[in-house]
Amino acid sequence: MTTTAFAPETEARLAHARQVADAVLFEGYVLYPYRASAAKNRLRWQFGVLVPPAWGAECEEHEFQHTECLMEPKAGASLAVEVRFLHAQRRTVQQALLDGGFETVPELPLEDRVLVPWDEGVEERVEVLAPVERLTGDGVWTLPPA
Repeated sequence: MTTTAFAPETEARLAHARQVADAVLFEGYVLYPYRASAAKNRLRWQFGVLVPPAWGAECEEHEFQHTECLMEPKAGASLAVEVRFLHAQRRTVQQALLDGGFETVPELPLEDRVLVPWDEGVEERVEVLAPVERLTGDGVWTLPPA
């Protein structure tokens, strides 16, 4: 279980939003039966894909996310933000060699199934709790790199 920097009352309010976020975040990945060999899982997630800047120009994908929030804060208020995303990790398949080493293969037939490489999504979470006074200067605030 992930520990959080948020107060229990903030956690309770975010719990409802997480239910909707889970449906979007895991659509087509966890909510349906997952098999690496299934045709639907051979394409990576299409909603909200972000890629490294050098790669984004070549593949016409986005390299950044821009979010705007409208709020009417009370004096002394704080803004609690939780950003969650799936970080793609490439899983490879290797075959044991007679000399004790391993060789990466495009597929590995077993008695009961065939193993194939796949991209696996690992959930990542970034939490920020900021006093609203920090956010009201020029109207732009960037999360610091993790």
